[in-house]
Amino acid sequence: LLVTVTSAAAEPVSGGAVTFTAPASGASATFPGGLPTVTSTLSASGQASAAPTANGTTGTYAVAAGASGVGASATFSLTNLPLSTALVLTSAPNPSTYGDPATFTATLAPAVAGAAVTFLDGVTPLGTTTTSAAGVATFVTSLLSAATHTVTASWPGDATHSPATSAPVSHVVSPRAVTVTPP
Repeated sequence: LLVTVTSAAAEPVSGGAVTFTAPASGASATFPGGLPTVTSTLSASGQASAAPTANGTTGTYAVAAGASGVGASATFSLTNLPLSTALVLTSAPNPSTYGDPATFTATLAPAVAGAAVTFLDGVTPLGTTTTSAAGVATFVTSLLSAATHTVTASWPGDATHSPATSAPVSHVVSPRAVTVTPP
């Protein structure tokens, strides 16, 4: 954030102090040291700056910048956006055999513990499991028909992370071999 303070004659004011203040709760930011306010000295060109760090709560908020002797504060409107996430899906073994277990593993990055990841065969939900502390969710099934299945994993996101859907994995389930022994 950059503020320029000038006199009534449009000349830069130097040496004064500008205090930047962010909201104490909700969507907000902190300044160096984790503080909700920081004071910056005006340079010879009449400028003061501050570098806020988003607090992780999404939403729009205002940061005020006020200087002593100046009637009005400047207000900066800032928005904390959800953190972008990615979901990567693998299956093993692929191909699998009808009736044998197939394991689908979805990895959420950045890792979010306890996220409910839904596994889908096309548009049909197969099941939902939660992620570990490492952001990994595993779903095992032996109920897939003998065919090629287009499986994805999906997570709706949360207050601080965007939703994510994996690229589709083509999982092949081979028919089980049948052996007929004559009498």
